Amino acid sequence: GCVFGLLFLFVIGSLVAGMAIGVARRGPIPGIVALLVVVAVLVAAGVTLLLERSLTRILVGFVLMGNGVNVMFLVASGPAGSAPIIGAGDGPMADPLPQAMVLTAIVITLGITAFGLALAYRSWQLTGTDDVDMYSLNAYWRF
Repeated sequence: GCVFGLLFLFVIGSLVAGMAIGVARRGPIPGIVALLVVVAVLVAAGVTLLLERSLTRILVGFVLMGNGVNVMFLVASGPAGSAPIIGAGDGPMADPLPQAMVLTAIVITLGITAFGLALAYRSWQLTGTDDVDMYSLNAYWRF
């Protein structure tokens, strides 16, 4: 579990280093650093909860991790710009691709969360608990 968290933090660190190289002449950007701390906390809490035996905690961890990745996409997309419509603004346009990726990730997270909730509810109906224990589940699930 810690290996995946450290690997993810390494990827975030690489992104920060890449952005720092690009904006070194403009000075520090504390807003991005604060958002990266939020990303690190959300993903670390999500990975920690994913490693639990309770399906409810696993679902909460998955949602937290998904939200952390969504914030990372928005941080990596760069500074805000005008609407990506030709002739709509005077300044530079925002890149619509990260926004589309975040929207897709939200939909995928919602679908997997709904499936996980159905799985947790069915497990609770059959076993009376939402703990994942393969030995007790084999008595209820006929393969």
